[in-house]
Amino acid sequence: MRYGFDRFYGLPYSNDMWPYHPRTYPHDSEHPRLVAARKRAASTGYAGSDGHYPKDGGFPDLPLMSNEQVLEWNPDLTKLTSTYTQQALQFIRENRSRPFFLYLAHNMPHVPLFPGPNFQGRSRRGLYGDAVEEIDWSVGEILKLLRDLNLDRDTMVLFASDNGPWLEYGIDGGSAGPLRLGKGTHWEGGFRVPGIFRWPGHIPAGQVSSELVASTDVLPTFARIAGARLPRGRIIDGKDIWPLLNGEPGAKTPHDAFYYFRGSPPGARPALAAVRSAKWKLHFKQV
Repeated sequence: MRYGFDRFYGLPYSNDMWPYHPRTYPHDSEHPRLVAARKRAASTGYAGSDGHYPKDGGFPDLPLMSNEQVLEWNPDLTKLTSTYTQQALQFIRENRSRPFFLYLAHNMPHVPLFPGPNFQGRSRRGLYGDAVEEIDWSVGEILKLLRDLNLDRDTMVLFASDNGPWLEYGIDGGSAGPLRLGKGTHWEGGFRVPGIFRWPGHIPAGQVSSELVASTDVLPTFARIAGARLPRGRIIDGKDIWPLLNGEPGAKTPHDAFYYFRGSPPGARPALAAVRSAKWKLHFKQV
């Protein structure tokens, strides 16, 4: 709400940051959700399940919020994907007569996995597959509404993810397929994610690009399309990738290189871990 959005609905941070994290220290009269979290961690092979946060550590209660008002503490996570979808549909209906920007950030398939009742047990991939199928339904509902409201050809839809699989959580953490490792690493399995752009009549259907782009490119690209000026007095890391999206012949990545950094102790400068160009990637050994 304090960064330019007119409305907010959801969790203010990750859905695993709550008292039922599997690393919460055992205590008397444990809540059934905490017991379930421990059992799930044990069955999926979560690497952190054999250690615990300090007894006075862990996470506070998790709030579900509307704007800056708390609606519920430690909500039923099986309702999140469907509720977020309904909130998104309502927002689109209310703003159908004017330009709008909707940022829908589903908590699933981030762990812990809580697919809705209508999707539990539907996928051969287990809970992770169930959660993905529910997200697929959510995207379908939004695209259907855009068509029904005749907004389809006036609305760009971007589908993407923030990072690769969380390997510590085993089968619940997802998969990067043939790519190496996952979240928290500087290998491609941690960084390379889907980026699907859809805008009928403006972006040619069926085209595929392997050019190097990044999520930071969304701001300058959307600004160009909207005819807006970028903020001044600051460095904008992203680049305009519209030529790649609209199928301009010979369009290439606007990035000379992409830099990967390791986390560092407070006060220290981040360490350069890797550099990637359009054709090669260089990894630096940690010393």
